[in-house]
Amino acid sequence: CLSNLLLTGCATPYLHNGVMVADDLEERVGEFGIEKVGILERNDIGFLIWKDDREATKTIEAGSRLKTPVLPIWITCVNGNWGVLFSPERNLMKSYRKENRCSFSHP
Repeated sequence: CLSNLLLTGCATPYLHNGVMVADDLEERVGEFGIEKVGILERNDIGFLIWKDDREATKTIEAGSRLKTPVLPIWITCVNGNWGVLFSPERNLMKSYRKENRCSFSHP
């Protein structure tokens, strides 16, 4: 929630794109029909997260609006360790070809 507030200006606990409605599992615990507001638009700075393993990471459901920011800058959280990735190529996110051939830096 705090990371979303700092990145997007919106304090939402969800990382998915747009608005989702509770699924069947959540319906069983009494949250049926509750709208979960995630990231509503593509952000200037991205957010990448990785947990201990792939299965744990998949449960986070980070959307493409955080994975593909306007600027080639990402805040990262890998197993609770925070960092920054960036590319000096400002137009990186505007070209699919450039996305496949790029270099990244970290401070």
